[in-house]
Amino acid sequence: MKFSINVPVFIVFILLYLSYAVFFQFNHLTQPFYSFSKCGDVRAENHVRFLLTRLLRGRDLEEVNKNGISCVNRLPSVFCVTTGDVRIKTGARPIVFLSAGQQFSNGTTFSIKPYPRQNDEAAMVNTMSIDIVSHVESNNGIPMCDVVHVDPAIVFSTGGYSGNFFHAINDLIMPLFITTSDFKSRIQFVIADYAPYWIKKFSQILSQLSAHDVVVASSSYFPVRSRVHCFPGAIVGFKYHDTLNINSSDAPGDLNIMDFRHFLHQSLSLKNAPITPVAGKKPIMVIIARRKSRSLLNENEVAHLGSEVGFDVRLAPPSRLKNVTEFSQLVNSCSVMVGVVGAGLTNLVFLPKNAVVVQIVPLQLNWDARVCYGKNPSEKFGLRYLEYHVRLEESSFYTQYSKDHPVISDPNSIKRQGYPAFKAVYLDGQNVTVDISRFKHTLLQAYKEVVSVNRSMTS
Repeated sequence: MKFSINVPVFIVFILLYLSYAVFFQFNHLTQPFYSFSKCGDVRAENHVRFLLTRLLRGRDLEEVNKNGISCVNRLPSVFCVTTGDVRIKTGARPIVFLSAGQQFSNGTTFSIKPYPRQNDEAAMVNTMSIDIVSHVESNNGIPMCDVVHVDPAIVFSTGGYSGNFFHAINDLIMPLFITTSDFKSRIQFVIADYAPYWIKKFSQILSQLSAHDVVVASSSYFPVRSRVHCFPGAIVGFKYHDTLNINSSDAPGDLNIMDFRHFLHQSLSLKNAPITPVAGKKPIMVIIARRKSRSLLNENEVAHLGSEVGFDVRLAPPSRLKNVTEFSQLVNSCSVMVGVVGAGLTNLVFLPKNAVVVQIVPLQLNWDARVCYGKNPSEKFGLRYLEYHVRLEESSFYTQYSKDHPVISDPNSIKRQGYPAFKAVYLDGQNVTVDISRFKHTLLQAYKEVVSVNRSMTS
């Protein structure tokens, strides 16, 4: 008796059998926790571990080497680093599941709000808490992977004060740069409190830090489907040093503030050069116009004054500041930026080197002017800085309160009521009308600064 074998069918059968065997031996989706070493890519796994551990120092580094995870509490920032496989479940309440061999020094679960301002109650109200669950705690209910990623994750929130430009740069963009630039875009953003407008606004900058599409962990804008994403490691939260500052001794690769400036300019295709004179053209001065509070009520007169002094003046109302890509191009062409204390002045990060920042400081806002919006940031970013201090007669308080009212006569009594009371009065309740003749001296000084820089460059 002879047997006839259909050769093509037989080959297909063998291939299906081999594929079936390989799938169940190596498929990550069916394993309790996957390991990249099974794929033979041990070097890649070690490189990921190396980059993750570079974020840690001292005891924190010892802890992650021992336990596979370390959570760093350096208020106002808290962040966790895990060097082993993790699973992140998206949905109404995101959860990070640790793998075997990863454990906390104390307890089996750690909750973190992945946004820097941990000691700011108002910011934390708008920030979702993420639970990190140990293998011991979750052993009976480890979810299977729906999606496997080859690069590690960084989990953070776009809640908090992210809608404010100062906080967007200070609380999110700069910490992201510090934490992830070492990964050369080989890192996956997993975002809680996902705000579509925020991602769109800063997409050109964010795309330089991650080569991947964003994974939405949670959002109040739309329902987020529950899925399990698997990663070879993760950072939950990020390193934050200080107000618009980078501490080189605590930054991977010894990053500094000028590296951040260069990163922003490169991301937005801006000139990374000092202010340069253009033959036959006046230097450009931009006025950051505010509308809701700390408004410069005679901004048109100030604009006219700027023209008299010798500037090509541009008014920038809030609507113009919404498009970061376009507005950064305008700022980058300016020699002078003028504005009242406020978030809009944070656009100074886009100015060319040696440009001049002129900050108008209302009553009782000296600290904000120095630390947040003008003096310190200007010096760090290689800019020149001038300050105009408002007198009582130039503040809206002059007609709003009597001279013996505590707001004017005893501001410390307002401060003792706490920051919300101080903010309501001095930040949110004050407008400015500068004395044109007095302010002219400041603009003349700014013009001289610009001319002196131009002369030094052409001589």
